[in-house]
Amino acid sequence: MFNKSAPVLLLGILLLAVPVSGMSQKGKGAEKGTTTVPVSGGKATIKSLIERYTPLAGSEENATSLVNGLRDGSPVTLTATLTVRVQKTCPVPDTTETVTVIDYALNPVTKKPLLGPNGQPIPTGQHTETRVIHHDPVDCSVDEVQTITESFTPPTGKMGLGNVDIALAFTAAQLLEVELGQPTPGQLKAALVGGVVEYGSANPKLTKDLPGILALRASGKGWGQIAGQLGYKLQ
Repeated sequence: MFNKSAPVLLLGILLLAVPVSGMSQKGKGAEKGTTTVPVSGGKATIKSLIERYTPLAGSEENATSLVNGLRDGSPVTLTATLTVRVQKTCPVPDTTETVTVIDYALNPVTKKPLLGPNGQPIPTGQHTETRVIHHDPVDCSVDEVQTITESFTPPTGKMGLGNVDIALAFTAAQLLEVELGQPTPGQLKAALVGGVVEYGSANPKLTKDLPGILALRASGKGWGQIAGQLGYKLQ
């Protein structure tokens, strides 16, 4: 759905913005059509990983839960406060209006107005009528601040910090491919354990079914196999 150049530009942009995502296409020695994903290379600490992946997780608290959860195989909780547009329609009460109605002489058989010499209906008087006017509902959608929480237990069990680093770097790369540099908790969870994400500005939005980086790892695949499946190259 996206050509190779689109995720490359996004990956390069995020490289300039945050340390976690120093990713570019066709890095030195990389094969054509691969996305180079840099990792710490054995130098990772819990603190450095939390700092590195805070932009991806959305907060230091989320990054702490994410890094510790992947390291220990313990439940991960991701929370975000988002402004959500809630679609609503509101009814409009009926109104009334009073109108003046002209009475005309009617043919007793056809009940149609009788015409005078000038060819016009013959008026006989007038009266007033009250009419009810019905109105269509109006859009009264509102923005609401909502706290969203997603939880999951990593299917990989305990992982070393190097593996945690690779898993999160691949997760960031997958999300950037669909222009989700700042994912919601639900989108981040889907990228980690699998699921469908919505993206783009189209209405309805585009969707993509992500396999889940942790799910792929838990299935027994090595990082090299996962990288080959996704088109990535570790640096």
